[in-house]
Amino acid sequence: MKFKAFLLSVIISLVLLCVPAFAKDAQPAAPAKAPVAAAPVQDKTILPPKIAPDKLPKKIKLAGSAYIPFKTWDRGKEIQGGGFLLLPPNLIIGKDKVPVVIIMHGSRGVTPEHEYVYARELVAMGVAAFVVDSYTPRGIATTHENQRLISIRDFTLDAYRALYELRKEPRVDISRAGIVGFSKGAIISLLTAMNVKRNELRIDKNLKFKAHYLFYPGCVLHYRDNSTTGAPITFFLGEKDTYTGVKPCVNLSNELFANGAKTQSIIYKDAVHAWDFPGEEAHPEAEVFMNCDFYQQPDNTWIEKKSGVTGIRGLEGPTYEKALKGCLTFGEVSKENAKANAQSMADFKRLVKEQLFK
Repeated sequence: MKFKAFLLSVIISLVLLCVPAFAKDAQPAAPAKAPVAAAPVQDKTILPPKIAPDKLPKKIKLAGSAYIPFKTWDRGKEIQGGGFLLLPPNLIIGKDKVPVVIIMHGSRGVTPEHEYVYARELVAMGVAAFVVDSYTPRGIATTHENQRLISIRDFTLDAYRALYELRKEPRVDISRAGIVGFSKGAIISLLTAMNVKRNELRIDKNLKFKAHYLFYPGCVLHYRDNSTTGAPITFFLGEKDTYTGVKPCVNLSNELFANGAKTQSIIYKDAVHAWDFPGEEAHPEAEVFMNCDFYQQPDNTWIEKKSGVTGIRGLEGPTYEKALKGCLTFGEVSKENAKANAQSMADFKRLVKEQLFK
């Protein structure tokens, strides 16, 4: 009973913890081909979590869980972000430190039948999981019909803020931290490996991920500096994905690989977008970026090749919207594929074991 009371007090103190900002120094021939394998918020307020571990349909056996808040931004305005940290069972405080994987959701936001399914699998194999909710703090329900509701910069900062906060968790080893993202969140999983984004956000050189896992990401951004941290990057792609596509991601993987990145792609036969999400969903008004192609120029502006629009700054504003009118299409269907789901989960867990348990 005394231990339970102590554990409860620890969890409560974590939830109420006021989070400091980053330290100053942490403010934010034929071309080579990568391997391809077949197969509105009040400031300084801690938000009630959208999905709490005790609300899950399937109970997760834990050593503990806590809502961890962190300071972040919404288009220049400071807000309170956060997520749930779930720790594997049988940890000895002060002795055991485990790997951790930060989970970045897609356009749907955090759901118990998806992000927390991955959290459950990670916890079961002895890995801590930190499920970040980037939408609730910004008053967003979904971004299917408007992907500009959250900026790429702010979404990426959430991932780094989460990793920064985990430095204070005594049972987590952030030198063995991975990041997994899904669809829109998978873009963030990739960008956290890109040196150009790290430099833009002024991320401390020691604050980095050991592995990056990208489930059906958008692959339309080509930075002029495509060097990476050197951590392995794995693209998990659906053969019949018509939302984010296969070819753009294989091409991007090859670009990165040719510049020395450790990239690989695994393509799942007959799988469409979000094959690992239960059921089938249609979003006829969803924005489809698959045919867009943005290339960063030496002056840091962007060109979108399909529309021919140039001089795009910051991937936002009127010029960006003009480019989108020339390359966006609409309509997305996602459908569960049990075979691809089982195989991709097995592949993901195998890679986590290989890359984060060293």
